[in-house]
Amino acid sequence: MKKRLYCLCSMLIGVAVACHSQRIEVSRQTIKGDFDNDKREDWLTVVCKTHYEKGEEAPKTWYFSEITVEGKLVLGNRKTLHFTDSESLDAVIGGELSYFSPHPGIIVRAFREPHGSTVTITYDYYLYNIALHDWYRYKIATYDQATWEEASVAFEYCNKAQKPLVGSKSRRHSTALPDPMLPKSPLKYLRQLNERKWYPKYYYDFVSCIEVLNHVDKKIGRKAIEKLVKHLKPHNSTWAHYIVSTYLNRNIRY
Repeated sequence: MKKRLYCLCSMLIGVAVACHSQRIEVSRQTIKGDFDNDKREDWLTVVCKTHYEKGEEAPKTWYFSEITVEGKLVLGNRKTLHFTDSESLDAVIGGELSYFSPHPGIIVRAFREPHGSTVTITYDYYLYNIALHDWYRYKIATYDQATWEEASVAFEYCNKAQKPLVGSKSRRHSTALPDPMLPKSPLKYLRQLNERKWYPKYYYDFVSCIEVLNHVDKKIGRKAIEKLVKHLKPHNSTWAHYIVSTYLNRNIRY
């Protein structure tokens, strides 16, 4: 009897220690948009849980562990879908996970990792497939600012295997689909932006701008690119330098 009580007490102590060494912070996000491209308003509610653990060598210090997500999609046709997501975190710098919809039929997952005064952000673009009733990741954009003076943007297109947002089975295909995020005439679109004296103010704006520039002929669109730099330079010299060095073949530091 004493042995059984000892075993039970040991188990209870173990559970208490495990609970005491972990901490969870909860945040909620709600966005609306036309997620399934049927011209009806949809809602996405996301519950994000940031998990912390105590260090072995520093038991009084909390360290980041991971982010777990529980998502709920309520479509305009009253259909409800659920999904889960997660992201491992650097123990010291942590990270933030959010979602938004910049275009009908598209949901973007944004994972942000701060590095002191700099940042890395990964955007996963999910496009709705009408036949399969799910959103599939077709593009990944990464913004990386290693220092105050250096930034870069890289794109990866998922042409062979596309991860679903809701389901568990990847979609495979051999041909790239048209990207609804891109304007039909990138150069014409850039000229229209210049007429409004537009310039990117936020990270996502800059990433979207770079993708447009990737589809503009550098020689034909040179003047339009120079005008964009002129509007941008007084507000963000780092981004202006990146555009000049990448698309105008000049290495001038502003």
